Amino acid sequence: MLDRKAYFIRENAGVHTYDIIDPESSEQIGIAKQVEPETGLWGRLLASNTYDAVLPNKVYVYEGNDPTNESKLSFSIHKRLTFFKARADIHDHTGTAVGYLKSQFPPLGGPGYDVFDTQDNIIAFVESDFKFSHFSFKNKADQEIGTISKKWTGIKQELFTSADNYMLSLNDNNSPKKAMILLAATFAIDIIHYNKDW
Repeated sequence: MLDRKAYFIRENAGVHTYDIIDPESSEQIGIAKQVEPETGLWGRLLASNTYDAVLPNKVYVYEGNDPTNESKLSFSIHKRLTFFKARADIHDHTGTAVGYLKSQFPPLGGPGYDVFDTQDNIIAFVESDFKFSHFSFKNKADQEIGTISKKWTGIKQELFTSADNYMLSLNDNNSPKKAMILLAATFAIDIIHYNKDW
């Protein structure tokens, strides 16, 4: 799944899953599942008062279309409890940390993200337009290595629902690790900026 140059991500509203689709063939190549945080009474109070963006969250990404098949786990994203800058940690299929994203400014998300390795070194940046509808992924040399577009309309109309949808495109110098980080960034953007279902 991580050897592609383009991914269409379709959120399934109300069931906390995302279909990962090859935009050329319309074939489903993966599925992501959000896990509702166990935050107790204080978490329910925050959520009931529309402060759910501060809550921790997890997304597990699987190859294929079965989110119960743990042998197909590709990677996971773990969003921490957020009161200032939002942070989402990325883990590979073994549970090993590979890096993390942190929003730049203001609290609860901002115009972009810094991408760090496991030694806290910045390795890339995710920049957005003012509408948070288009995100550019750049390396430290300021070269664009991928883009994320929200509500992309270049795929068959029947694939759309009223939920959020994203088109992720990588440049020609793709690698599985880049694909993992950009996919993780896409899910992080959704759960930080657009998640209203909890």
